[in-house]
Amino acid sequence: MMLSNVVNVGRRFQRSVRVDTDLGAAGALQGFVCHGSSKLALGTMSTLMVETEQRAFTWTGPYGGGKSSLALALSGAVSSNPKLRKYARSLLHDVPNFDRAFPVGKDDWLMVPVVGRRGDPIEEVRQATADSVATGRRTTKTRRHGPDKSGRDIIKQLQREAAARPKGGVLVILDEMGKFLEDAATGGSDLHFFQELAEAAGRSEGRMVVLGILHQAFAQYASRLGPDVQNAWAKVQGRYVDIPIVTAIDEVIDLVGRAIVSESTHPSSMAVAEQVAGAIRRRRPGTPDDLARRLDECWPLHPATAALLGPVSRHRFGQNERSTFSFLGSNEPEGFQEFLRAVPAIGGETYDPPRLWDYLRINLEPAILASPDGHRWAQGAEAVERCEARGSLIHIGLTKTIALVDLFRNGSGLAADRAVLCASLRGVAEELIDQALEDLEKWSIVIFRKHLETWAIYAGSDFDIAEAVEKAMASSASLNLDRLARLAELQPLLAKEHYHRTGTLRWFETELVALNDAEEAVRTFRPRNGSSGKFLLAIPSGEENNHKAKETCRRTSDLASDYPVAVGMPRNAWLVRQLGTELVALETVRTNQPELEGDQVARREIAARITAVGAQLEEEFRASFSDATWYVRGQAHAQREPGVVARLVTRLADDTFPEGPIIHSELVNREKPSSNSQAAVRQLLHAMVSQSAEEYLGITGYPAERGLYSTILEAAGLHRRSEGTLGFTTPNTRSPVGQSFMPMWRKTKELLATTAEPLPLSELYAVWTAPPFGIRRGLLPILAMCFILAHESSVAVYAEETFQPSVN
Repeated sequence: MMLSNVVNVGRRFQRSVRVDTDLGAAGALQGFVCHGSSKLALGTMSTLMVETEQRAFTWTGPYGGGKSSLALALSGAVSSNPKLRKYARSLLHDVPNFDRAFPVGKDDWLMVPVVGRRGDPIEEVRQATADSVATGRRTTKTRRHGPDKSGRDIIKQLQREAAARPKGGVLVILDEMGKFLEDAATGGSDLHFFQELAEAAGRSEGRMVVLGILHQAFAQYASRLGPDVQNAWAKVQGRYVDIPIVTAIDEVIDLVGRAIVSESTHPSSMAVAEQVAGAIRRRRPGTPDDLARRLDECWPLHPATAALLGPVSRHRFGQNERSTFSFLGSNEPEGFQEFLRAVPAIGGETYDPPRLWDYLRINLEPAILASPDGHRWAQGAEAVERCEARGSLIHIGLTKTIALVDLFRNGSGLAADRAVLCASLRGVAEELIDQALEDLEKWSIVIFRKHLETWAIYAGSDFDIAEAVEKAMASSASLNLDRLARLAELQPLLAKEHYHRTGTLRWFETELVALNDAEEAVRTFRPRNGSSGKFLLAIPSGEENNHKAKETCRRTSDLASDYPVAVGMPRNAWLVRQLGTELVALETVRTNQPELEGDQVARREIAARITAVGAQLEEEFRASFSDATWYVRGQAHAQREPGVVARLVTRLADDTFPEGPIIHSELVNREKPSSNSQAAVRQLLHAMVSQSAEEYLGITGYPAERGLYSTILEAAGLHRRSEGTLGFTTPNTRSPVGQSFMPMWRKTKELLATTAEPLPLSELYAVWTAPPFGIRRGLLPILAMCFILAHESSVAVYAEETFQPSVN
């Protein structure tokens, strides 16, 4: 029997709370505990409501911090359901000024729960309000005309609802508010609505309370939009009082103990819990007296691991921000669930700190290395690798534990002292641990800090990467966009829909260019390797006025010749410049700092930072192309929904090559066919010349040349019976494929009819490959031979200026 048979994570902790669907649900608040951090946040909010006219708030805290659960308890406390209201208020009974801020009399409260998503917040609030009014006591008249896109109509309705409830009020909860802000950051919705909503709450005649729930600061959602826009966002945030909700470490331990449900007894674990609790108590005054019991309730998590989970969950590693409960339910390698499935229920084995180190290394190491904790992690990882090369399992376990405790010591109360290390290595005699620590110190893997009486990872690197990068960034007068584009590996844009319809793959080059150089780039553009145009992302220097920059892009795009050049103005240009400058500086440091050659720790850290910054820059480039306003021949194409760039690329391909023939042949409908494809073309040409009167040109079986015959000649009707004779003729206009060949066919006949001199095939090929046809070079010999053979009686062929009576 494995631990998974007797241990599980409570259902309440396995899913996120939704304030809309869980509102009023039976049992939704079961197991909820209003800890000190939650009471402080709610008390601060209530006091401000009582003593001031402030009515708009945001709760900000990491994932899994209990914000949504607290909001659900708040909504329950003003519910029209007496039983639910009484129960919720019993959970919040110690919150100062709560009853005065949220009184309940004969008037009920109108609850408007909204869960954010990438979309228009005005419509979401309008729909949530309509649903809430419909299910409660209607107090206002509905509007008969269409909704106001500015959202003022719904704000006024909320004010009327609040005024109609003098003993109650209106509570608007915007859970996952960050989703709305993300959409606003990409230009999808108007941020000004949130400002007007907050201002209306403050001047409402009744109690109108607006509460937004965020995972990061308001202005952080505009981090890619530059300082000016961030300042504008900060002004909107100023209408809200931000209240941080950061769960204390003791509260996290308590929640973990409640989340883990065990059907097995573990009497031997309490001694270890008391040992760890005693170590924490010595270094952190004010530790609860029952900490050992709380730690023991987290079994089969080792007490030291349970104490570390809170600090780990507070750290944001790059784009990875995880809650404690996502770790408990994770099926990732070396995660808690894998441990439960792999370890027997008997034996007393626990999820100890070395296992947590392995979990972080396998699943999060690149993100940690790129975070502010990267240097210390790199030192720890290097120490572990050196220990693995020469030490035993005891040495390795000690090194991992010391590295982990040292990295997340702030807030946990843990320190890598002898008591914690002895408690962390289950079943190992203390004299063996002492000997192993001596070995590690002798090998320069760990060092003993006598003044703290703790062990730490030996600092194997003195190289200050941050300082070196800052110097490299300062020495760079301007951002080298060509180098940045190479580092970012910009990919061409494909006209996929055009390809599926026509069989011809069109692609558009992508390039970064300074806004001041955009005009020259458009004037000198010539397509390369069969490209159909270019998407030019113009990066302003930061000094240009936004309106003037857009006008420059519009005017510049109108300078394109036959091939279109789309000039884009990205919304996140400031962040692209910032990340680009950092990436180039990192590369400069890596290649120009000789002291890095012998510094494995610094090399590991800088490589991880380059990878992370490069990945983020690549993501920002994708956002640049998706969110930019593109100008094509003077016309603006603003991006407001996914897939607009793909549609624009296809549209440009359609507009540039409107008369291209439909040819679905993967073998030769390309610029450079393979050698096997070229051999098939030669075989087909021989058959066309020598066996034109035979079915399928006399090709037996189904070799590659037969496939070319079917997809090109047969599909377009270029080789068919005409007036009872089998041979080459004009395209079959009765089929869509044949019709698509006619513009090219007519143009070729016009050229021959209007020229007095023999027309070189190279000139004909130049016409065919250019707009409006855009025929790929792999097809040219086949189509030229088709035309010649179809007009044998009217077209003369010369080879080396000598007339050829027939093509042999």
